[in-house]
Amino acid sequence: MIEHGLASFLVEENPAMLWRGALALTTEPPEIFRHGVPLRLSPAETALMALLIRRGRAAHRDIAEALADAGASIASLDVITYRVRRKFAGIGACDPIEARRRWGLVLRVEPDVRGSTALWIGTPRDASACWTAARSTVLPGRRTSILSG
Repeated sequence: MIEHGLASFLVEENPAMLWRGALALTTEPPEIFRHGVPLRLSPAETALMALLIRRGRAAHRDIAEALADAGASIASLDVITYRVRRKFAGIGACDPIEARRRWGLVLRVEPDVRGSTALWIGTPRDASACWTAARSTVLPGRRTSILSG
């Protein structure tokens, strides 16, 4: 189990992970989490969201390549983005995808529990040590920890 902010992730092995705000991505196998809860996405939906988490934005040619690798076609992009948006709305999350006309898609980053939207890369083991240390660090002249406000 690893911790990111106040969220915990149960990971059987130690795959590499990416965090962008409230979203996390394991690389092998690819799986998307929101605040530590795994999302039930199809392979094509996972491929699209993984691309957006990694890059923050993607042009149509990159999206087409990612979808093809997942066995889908760029012609199904509207259906895939609709399903992702519907699944995020179903769990009370904001719409994670912003369409840019004639360009591609941009990830709308929901802040994590600390209010951060930054990209963080590491393994579950690295993340656990990092966030445990961050919670126990006290800023000079303050009695609160970094994560408490």
